[in-house]
Amino acid sequence: MLLRKVQNVVKKYPLMWTSLAYGGLYTASDLTQQSTRQMYVASRTHQAVAYDWTSAKNFGLTGMVLAPVFYGFYKVLDLWLPGRSVRVLLMKVVLDQGCLAPCTLALFFAALGTLESRKVKDIQHEMKQKYLKAYMVGWLFWPPAQMVNFYFLAPHFRTLYVGAAAFVWTNFLSYIKHMQVV
Repeated sequence: MLLRKVQNVVKKYPLMWTSLAYGGLYTASDLTQQSTRQMYVASRTHQAVAYDWTSAKNFGLTGMVLAPVFYGFYKVLDLWLPGRSVRVLLMKVVLDQGCLAPCTLALFFAALGTLESRKVKDIQHEMKQKYLKAYMVGWLFWPPAQMVNFYFLAPHFRTLYVGAAAFVWTNFLSYIKHMQVV
């Protein structure tokens, strides 16, 4: 009964559901990365490190901002490139990594920098230090993940699957984001 109600809400309000899910996944990934850093610091210094709840909130809000972009992109991609042939799969993966990834990665850094009340020049400096590294690692992570997505999953499961993969990916982005800029 409850599951049926949840399914109806998801079908009736897919964009709201996607935004909330991404917000939760991005928050969880930042907290996971913070926990990893805390264990590392505690093992070296024997001192507890507090969670940065503002960072977790900012990651969650960023996930909510990015969710509609992902949702819309995958809807359009499925309309433009229907099917599951090898050619279609490769085209979808190339468009995903070649068009969507550069934009959403830039939006990720810009949104977090803005939420952190940083100046534009500081955000640009951070992006110069971190963007290319993150984008190149994305080419290792996302194509295999997206091949599974585009070949095996029905379109209505794609955004959720990408969200789950993004949980892993955003752990990496959290690690990169929290690295010191020189």
